[in-house]
Amino acid sequence: MFAMQPLNVLMRTLLVSALVLTSTYTLRHSLAATLVRVLPRTVYAIDKHFEVLSVDVQEGADDLRIKANLRQPIDIGAHRIVPFGWHGHAKGWFQVDLPVGGILLYPSVVLILVLSWPATRAGAYVPRLLLTVPMLIVLLFIDLPFTVVAQLWFQLHDEFQPHALWPVLIWSRFLMGGGGFAIALAMGVVILRMTGESSPESVLARLNGLLRPSRDQLRVLRLGIAPSATAPRGDGPLRRCDRENYV
Repeated sequence: MFAMQPLNVLMRTLLVSALVLTSTYTLRHSLAATLVRVLPRTVYAIDKHFEVLSVDVQEGADDLRIKANLRQPIDIGAHRIVPFGWHGHAKGWFQVDLPVGGILLYPSVVLILVLSWPATRAGAYVPRLLLTVPMLIVLLFIDLPFTVVAQLWFQLHDEFQPHALWPVLIWSRFLMGGGGFAIALAMGVVILRMTGESSPESVLARLNGLLRPSRDQLRVLRLGIAPSATAPRGDGPLRRCDRENYV
C-alpha cells in the first residue's frame, strides 16, 4: 500500500485537470466531428419517432447543432402533430444546440480521476486507460443522445402537455441536476477498483481522507513537521459536488 499525501494528490489533480481540459479544448472539433457521424444512429436507437436531418459543428460558438423532424404524425393527448413539410404543411425542423464543452465535461471528469489517482508503478496506468475507453463510450451514450431526444420532446411537451411526466424528460433532469456528475464519478471508482484497488470502500475512504484531512495532517500543513506513525486519519462523510449540465 502506498502513502497518499493530500497536498501531493491535490497538485497532481490540478496538473492532470489542466492537461485534460486543455487537450479536450484543443481537440474539441475533432471529437465533435466523430460525434457528428454516430449521433443520428444513437438517436434513432433510442427514439424512432425522430429523424436527425443534420448534425453540424458551429465553430464560432463551439456548439453542436442538431436538426431533426418527426418521421410520422403522432398524437399527444387530443392533439395530432404532423412532421414539418408533411403533405403541404410548412417546411422546417426542430433544432437543438449543445455546447461541445458541456458534451465533453463528464468524460473529462472520468479521465481526471483515473489519471490523477496515484499508482504503485507507471505501468498501472495502461490497464486503467484501456478500461477507460469503453467506459467513456458508455458514458457518452448515456448522456448525449438522451439529452438530444429529451430536448426534441421538450419542445412538444412544453406546448401540448406541460404538466405530464415523461420518462425521457425525467432522465434528462436527473443528468442535469448532478446525476451525470455522479455517474462519471462512479465510473472512475469502478475503473480504479477493477485495475488494482482492493475494494470500492478503499477508494472512497481515500477520497474521504483527502477531502477531510485529519487534525495531524492539518498540523503538518501549518507547521511543516512530520506526522507521527500512529496519527489518526479523518473519517468524516464524503462530500458531494453537483454541477448543472448543459441544456
